[in-house]
Amino acid sequence: MARLVTFGELLLRLSCPGHRRFTQIDSLEVHFAGAEANVAVAAIACGHEAAVVGALPPNGIGELARRHLAMWGVDTTALLARGERIGVYYLEAGTLQRPAEIIYDRAGSAFATTPPAAYDWPALLRGADWFHTSGINPGLSPACAEATLTALRTARDLGIPVSFDLNYRKKLWDLPTARTALEKLLPHVDLLIAGRGQLADVLGLTSPHEDFAGVEDVAQQAARTFGIPRVCVPRRGSGEATLETRAAVFFDGTTCHRTAWMPFEMIEPLGGGDAFAGALIAALLAGETPARAAALAVAAACVKHSIPGDFFKARPHEIEAFLAAPSHRGVQR
Repeated sequence: MARLVTFGELLLRLSCPGHRRFTQIDSLEVHFAGAEANVAVAAIACGHEAAVVGALPPNGIGELARRHLAMWGVDTTALLARGERIGVYYLEAGTLQRPAEIIYDRAGSAFATTPPAAYDWPALLRGADWFHTSGINPGLSPACAEATLTALRTARDLGIPVSFDLNYRKKLWDLPTARTALEKLLPHVDLLIAGRGQLADVLGLTSPHEDFAGVEDVAQQAARTFGIPRVCVPRRGSGEATLETRAAVFFDGTTCHRTAWMPFEMIEPLGGGDAFAGALIAALLAGETPARAAALAVAAACVKHSIPGDFFKARPHEIEAFLAAPSHRGVQR
């Protein structure tokens, strides 16, 4: 069993019940979420230990968020108690021809306003076998950007493998600002996770080739451009709101490994990418080959979309069962 440490904001998620629109609701469903927290929960579901570094306000909502994360086995001792409010996002789930919509309320949150000096990274990373964060953090505030860079540098100095999900969010910042900030972070990364569209839009990495050949091309470009040993590119298929397929390409520095396309039905629109990242990290920590690690990550993402909420509340045997027979349905008796 290995130990993963992640760095990011834990959020309050308020969702419209069912598939109602914001203009139709008279109540909201409560969940807790956050890209890096989601990855931590997924890694625990896959058999490892995980801790989240961040900040929560010292009030009832902050304590509820902390307890909710701990309920799934996450070490919350590195979540600082400071600030006045938790970041919030509102979700209107999509269906078929109507995409999901998210409204952010994150400005001035405890995480966004925590000064970089508040994080003692050598102590926080003590005992870690892997460190993970994402491109969401530097989009939240200059303080978050500085803290993320310091975390990456410290992990690299300590010899801890670093994974980074590009995770560009256009509602947080514009592309030119994001590119400038993210290009400073990527040379400190050992594993980059990013979709082909984000590699093109954020980093300007494109290919004239279609399908898997084009994905392999941009993965290798990212590795060469930023000196990243491994690059994994998740893929989405049909693009419909509820009926989807997933696959991935994993460049391990020498070879590009392609997974099969796996079909799934979309019940929950969020958390699939984070389940993918958490399962990928967990598989690599367990010594799986790059090809099998990528396949397990795709399977985990597909399973996640059947589970309401952002957290990956599944078991390793469910991932294995889906990987063995993605189209199988039935009742377990």
